[in-house]
Amino acid sequence: MDNIIPLPGRYTTTHNQFLADYPILNGHNFLCVESGSSYLPYLSLSPKITICSDERFITPLHNFLKCSTCVSILREVWINEFDEGRNVPYAVSVLQATNIRSALRSMPFRSWTDTARYYCLLAQSGFSYQFKRRKLAMEFNNPLPPNFDELAEWYKHLSTKEINIFNAGMKRFPTKGIDNNTIIYFHVPGHPAQYGCGFVWNKRKVEWVKRQVCELAELGYKVCVSTVGHKWGKEVPFTKNLLPAPLFTPHIYSELKAPSKYGLNNLNTEVYYCANF
Repeated sequence: MDNIIPLPGRYTTTHNQFLADYPILNGHNFLCVESGSSYLPYLSLSPKITICSDERFITPLHNFLKCSTCVSILREVWINEFDEGRNVPYAVSVLQATNIRSALRSMPFRSWTDTARYYCLLAQSGFSYQFKRRKLAMEFNNPLPPNFDELAEWYKHLSTKEINIFNAGMKRFPTKGIDNNTIIYFHVPGHPAQYGCGFVWNKRKVEWVKRQVCELAELGYKVCVSTVGHKWGKEVPFTKNLLPAPLFTPHIYSELKAPSKYGLNNLNTEVYYCANF
């Protein structure tokens, strides 16, 4: 597998650095809680991944991308419906149907074709989307076609794993089957925001998550929590000193991007807090 994963969501090269330092994680099962993109376990050689997310439209994407007909359905939708990214009015209509304020937003996808339309919508915006006042906002001026060859390789990669998908968040994720060979993984975003259908990160939510992961660590479970440490060379206040030592050990990795033409230091860091491994 290459370093790029064809799944909408965040991505950082620090995942590879962390896995290289802790190759033991490749042999563990991953239980990902409230982690829609789940890049870290996907990049690992873990034989079993369990993904839990409350975001209504994220879990179907995970299921869709491990479907054998994923590439053929996506290609047909991208070419015939989106006109390879040129049919902006159609993309806007799909956006309206999946908007959090739309009556259709509460409806699940009825078919893989529905899921493919949403994937193509995200692809057309270069996977760049956000929520503003509970409204999904996207850009359509830089269409990025799905990488069909990469998706085919992605399917081969996933076919070697056992992958379970649950519509569940922090309050009700499945605990049956967690053993000493399981890593419970969370990702805490670097700033407060609305990330999905009723999926909000704020200080109150982060404090609640901190209490839960500390309790899990104190019970002896293996826990990994990743978060953003620095953006543009500046410390992120929202996640500063996120989890206490010595219960959690922080591991900091840097992701140096291209130098800024304005002379800014484009240094980003990601912090991985580890407990019991």
